[in-house]
Amino acid sequence: MAIRAGQGADVYIVTADGGGTVMTAEACSVFSGTIYQITNAAKRLVDPNVAITVYDTASPIAASDYEIAYANGKIMLDSAPGGAVTITGEYLSASQLAQAHEWTLNFGPNLRPSHTFGDTWAEYSPTVRRGTVTLQRFFNDSYWFAEVEDAVSQGTFVLVLYVNQSAGPRYMMIGKLSDSNPSFSVGELGAESVSFDVSGWVDWAAS
Repeated sequence: MAIRAGQGADVYIVTADGGGTVMTAEACSVFSGTIYQITNAAKRLVDPNVAITVYDTASPIAASDYEIAYANGKIMLDSAPGGAVTITGEYLSASQLAQAHEWTLNFGPNLRPSHTFGDTWAEYSPTVRRGTVTLQRFFNDSYWFAEVEDAVSQGTFVLVLYVNQSAGPRYMMIGKLSDSNPSFSVGELGAESVSFDVSGWVDWAAS
């Protein structure tokens, strides 16, 4: 798997998770090449748990012919459309929950054994893409548990991973909380490793 790492990350929690607002034939604009982005910035946080349809003019585009960056409302088309691109689904709102001082991002395909009886070498074939994010943060027991684990332990989060500072170039994605491991040592500050499973495309934002 490819690995990226950096310092500084923001974590946003989706408000009213599972209760998005419907958008119908929402206009999209060209971002670059065959990448389109929802024009209305307030609707770019797309709900990954709701059925989505992308249209070329009025014709639905096959789901296999595009991918979505849910955190930033981008649609990566396999080929140029013939007309206007729109999207129907639901969008979410989010509020900042926490920050982290270190992060790692892993992404790549799931590999499954595909060798057969009689093969002299093991063979593995890629299936679906997957990604994980691990954040390092200073532990705050009452805050984290009250805001996350007791209330919406499987809630949707928006993760913003900065390359070298708390602004500018960054990775953006949606994830689900998968693990939380606090650790303590005598004479040291409490720390916590928090892991997320990524949903959809990992988006790169240059500014």
